Amino acid sequence: MSCLLLYYHLWFHQAIEEHNIVRHDHGLQILEIDEKLMKEANAHAIWMTKNETLQHSNIRYGAENIARARVSPKKMVEMWMNSPGHRRNILDPRYTRIGVAVYKSTGGKYYWCTRFR
Repeated sequence: MSCLLLYYHLWFHQAIEEHNIVRHDHGLQILEIDEKLMKEANAHAIWMTKNETLQHSNIRYGAENIARARVSPKKMVEMWMNSPGHRRNILDPRYTRIGVAVYKSTGGKYYWCTRFR
């Protein structure tokens, strides 16, 4: 595994941990990693990174939080918690599974995608 890929992999898991800390603090069930959601979030984050555009995908179920921000996983979750729509997705008790991805574009921007189901 390359250093860059390992770095992203660690951030994926740190972001999931931060989501679960927030949910636990609000008395909610923690989110389990879902491989399908991880692949979907990964594909969409890569697409946004390559195109250097922030755009929601057309998901048929669950919810999606996206962002363009050069911040740590902890800060990203804090920023989402300060946004009513993103906060609603994170704290929705119907969601039990999560997938997360973040990548840096050649232009130096970080693109985040989190999927919930």
